[in-house]
Amino acid sequence: DYLTQEKIVHAYAANTIPLFYGNQFIEEEGFNPNTFINCHKFENFEHLVQFLDELYNDKDRLVKYFEEPIFVNNKLPYYFEDSYILDFFDKIIG
Repeated sequence: DYLTQEKIVHAYAANTIPLFYGNQFIEEEGFNPNTFINCHKFENFEHLVQFLDELYNDKDRLVKYFEEPIFVNNKLPYYFEDSYILDFFDKIIG
């Protein structure tokens, strides 16, 4: 929890809809929940698979995932800021 790895960004870069089952608090990280499928929102994997099947068969609904900005209000989260990145490098190298 509270560790969001680069994998979700890789999925966006590949122009796919991320199926995310990492950090259960991903929506607090600034990612737009309308652009990825948060597997934590499903009661079990069977419900997830059913949702994916329905989504795959509804092209209009599917396209909406690609029309939204990746980040809430189209604003990069703080950890993409230069100062955050430089502070991080300073901690691990310094």
